Formats: sequence, structure tokens, C-alpha cells
Amino acid sequence: MGVARTGPVGHGRVSLRRPQRHAALPERPRQGLPPAGPSAHQQRAGPQNARRQQYRQQRPVGPASSQQRSRDSDRRRILEKELAREQSRLDALRTEYNDGEPERQGDERNYQKYLDRVERLKNDVAQATQNVSSIRREIDSLP
Repeated sequence: MGVARTGPVGHGRVSLRRPQRHAALPERPRQGLPPAGPSAHQQRAGPQNARRQQYRQQRPVGPASSQQRSRDSDRRRILEKELAREQSRLDALRTEYNDGEPERQGDERNYQKYLDRVERLKNDVAQATQNVSSIRREIDSLP
């Protein structure tokens, strides 16, 4: 709602007041107009709907085309390679993590460095586990 300026009101001041809201006018019956039919948009959409129906009828409904099957098999093969690589990475991380007690390395004389590496390994194992499960879900969703 806007603010209307009404002009000077004594000693050069400007009064700011909100404009009056008009009461809603009563609905008048429409006289002389044809009954409401389909809108212009609906009339234009008619031929488009017919074209859509024709296209749907022309599309093959049966099994996927040979190109699609080959793309799916390629995708499955790629995902299986990624799964094998991620699984081997997970196995290596788990052996290094050694159930939360990895062997201390020579440069870890400071115990905090050791704890930092243990935390990093723990996060890496969790991330690799999540990656393996997401790749498996992806493979399972393939046709």
C-alpha cells in the first residue's frame, strides 16, 4: 500500500497519509455476453494435443532400441569398474585403519599427529563405504 503526499499543511509541513481503500464493488451480471466457453488458450492447445497423440502413437512402446541397450550395457560396465576400484580402495583403507588402531609411523612422534591421521582414515573409510553403496544403488537401478 503506497503513501500519498497531500501537500503543505501549516508551516510548510507535508502530511503523509495512506490512501483510502475502496470497498469492493458488487458483482454485476454480464448482459449481452455469450456463455463462457473454452478459452483462447484451450482452443490453441487442441491441435497441439492432437500432435502429441500422434507422436505417442508413433513411438515404439516395446523394448528399448539396440542403441539404448548398448548405452545401458556401457554404463553398467563403467559403473562396475568404478565399483571394483572403490571396493579395492575401501579394503586398503580398512586394513590401514586397523579397527581404529593403525600402526604409528616414524614421523608421528607427536601423539596429536597420530590422532589426526586416525581421524582422517576414519573419514576416508566412511566416504569410501558411502561411495560403494551409492555405486551399487546406481547399478541396481539400471534396466
